[in-house]
Amino acid sequence: MRDFDPRPGRSSSPENRPSDDDHETLARLLRLAAPRTPVPEARKQRVEEGVRGHWRRVVAARRRRRWLGAGAGLAAGLVVLVLTLDFVDERGAPGPPPSPVATVERIEGTVTMSVDRKPEVPVSVGSEVPSRALVSTGPEDRVALRLPSGASLRIDRETRLRLPTGDRGRLERGAVYLDTGFGIGDHRSFEVVTPITSVRDVGTQFEVRIVDGGSVRVRVREGSVTLGSEEGKIGAAKGSQILMDRNGRIERATVSSHGRAWSWVTEIAPPHEIEGRPLAEFLDWYSRETGLEVRFVDPELERTAAPIILHGSVEGLPPRQALLAVLPTCGLEHDRAPGAILLRRASA
Repeated sequence: MRDFDPRPGRSSSPENRPSDDDHETLARLLRLAAPRTPVPEARKQRVEEGVRGHWRRVVAARRRRRWLGAGAGLAAGLVVLVLTLDFVDERGAPGPPPSPVATVERIEGTVTMSVDRKPEVPVSVGSEVPSRALVSTGPEDRVALRLPSGASLRIDRETRLRLPTGDRGRLERGAVYLDTGFGIGDHRSFEVVTPITSVRDVGTQFEVRIVDGGSVRVRVREGSVTLGSEEGKIGAAKGSQILMDRNGRIERATVSSHGRAWSWVTEIAPPHEIEGRPLAEFLDWYSRETGLEVRFVDPELERTAAPIILHGSVEGLPPRQALLAVLPTCGLEHDRAPGAILLRRASA
């Protein structure tokens, strides 16, 4: 391969201008450096135009450089630029490589995820969910994730949720539930973005579901949320249900904090550790997961029973079954009351 000699006073001479062979070499390098998987044509053109501009600047540089060295450097630069396409966000701007934004705590069925349109892979308990992941569930699948803030994010059946960050999710279909309260230190707000609105918590438990026709339904179990749209923001407090259609029309209703409306949430509740922990802590967890108030029939029983230290495990048990397993070990039984359970000493 011949030397290339763009010295001062000679850069404009014909022999120092890129020849057809030079352009052909560049074209070959571009083809060799192409990504392994297809990329959008518009992005590809932007990269190629940027590389050609860089090439012209190299050719016009006022210092001696061997063609082989320049070609090798250009090839390396092309590889870096083209590989960078793997880390381009949905607006076309470069983004960082994926980093963990959640951890899988519990799974029902088979749940998959993919990153940057790569093939889907199954997840398991303990798997880390990277940024920009698309988490998908089928008709029999659910999953509970733990966010970096400590919040519990639960994904219902037949749902598609993208997680660009640890404090934002894009709901494409199905439903998600977020609990930002139990056992969490500093609160970190989370936003659920849907095709027609976004929902941000203010320290709460809430569900966002895309229903038939593309409307979005928001139910607030505890605390409050704000909904944003082109028309502005609206608030929703505990016990509120808001249904927003594609035209921005809103219907309001009320919803109980317990019962069938939240049954799927309790079924996929993350496991709660009881070993070496007091009964009072377990009862607080049960109350938050079910929406039921827990009361002792008399203050003296509460004083003696609440500090009892538990042993064993309730892993894999939904809250109600966990309660049935724990109470007998403490010498307790329970009765149901409207919106509550009443604890009493076990019968002899």
